[in-house]
Amino acid sequence: MDITQILEIFSNPETISTLEKGDLVSAILVTLLMGMGTTVVVLTLLMFCTSLMSRILKASVDAEVPTSTSPAAAKPSGEDEELAVVLASAVAAMLNTSADRIAVRNIKKI
Repeated sequence: MDITQILEIFSNPETISTLEKGDLVSAILVTLLMGMGTTVVVLTLLMFCTSLMSRILKASVDAEVPTSTSPAAAKPSGEDEELAVVLASAVAAMLNTSADRIAVRNIKKI
């Protein structure tokens, strides 16, 4: 039997009982492989679409933000030292202690 004939017979529940065991097994396998194959193909297409969309969005975001205005590139090291002094003074004032007793070792921008 041809695959299309088996699937046509397999689509009607009343004629399934007329199939021989070999034809029934082959119809089940064809249906299973077609369903799983369709699922794999669609999921692969979705994977490529999301990958492409993320690359497009990343490229558009990178194009909007110029690299010369990034905070790390624009700040000289003297401003970081001033920032550490200001932070130490603020923490000392909050703790009611001297700024000499506070040491800022690392500054992480969030």
